[in-house]
Amino acid sequence: MVQKFKASKDLIEHLYQLIDQLHIQIIEQSGGERGIRDIGGLYHSINRVVNKIQKFREDPAKIACFCYKEFARRHHFNDGNKRTAHLVANIALFLVGHQFNLNYKEATTIIIKLAAYDSTITDEQLLRWVKINLQPINSNDIRKYLKEIINKSNYGEKENE
Repeated sequence: MVQKFKASKDLIEHLYQLIDQLHIQIIEQSGGERGIRDIGGLYHSINRVVNKIQKFREDPAKIACFCYKEFARRHHFNDGNKRTAHLVANIALFLVGHQFNLNYKEATTIIIKLAAYDSTITDEQLLRWVKINLQPINSNDIRKYLKEIINKSNYGEKENE
C-alpha cells in the first residue's frame, strides 16, 4: 500500500512566506501592483504543488506544467502572476534536480497564452514545450546553478506582465 503524503502546516506556511517575499521582489524589480488578491487560493495552490512534487518526483516536466497552470491561471496576486508562476516552476524543478534552459522573457509567449481566459493550449502542448526546455542539474554544480537562476530571473525593467 502506498502511503499518501500530507504536507505539514509549517511547510505550507514557510512556502507561503517564501513565495510572498519572492513575489514582492519580482514587483519591485519589474513593476506592478504589490499584494495578494486570494490568500486562501494561494495556500491551496502551494499545498497542491507540494503534493504534485511528491507524486511526480520522477517526472519534473509534469511538475513544471502544473506550477505554470496553477499560478499563471489562478491569479492569486494583484499583478505579476505569470512572473511568479515561472519562478515557482523553477523552484519546484530545482527541488527535483532540474532546471529550465531559458529565462522568463524567453518563456513569456507560452505563459501569456496559457494564462489567457480563453487559452487553447492543451496539456500535451505545454508538456511538450516544458520537456524541450528542461535539463537536469549537475549535482556537482549547484552553486553555479543558483547564480545562473538569479541571473536568468531578469523579469524586465518596470513593466507590467
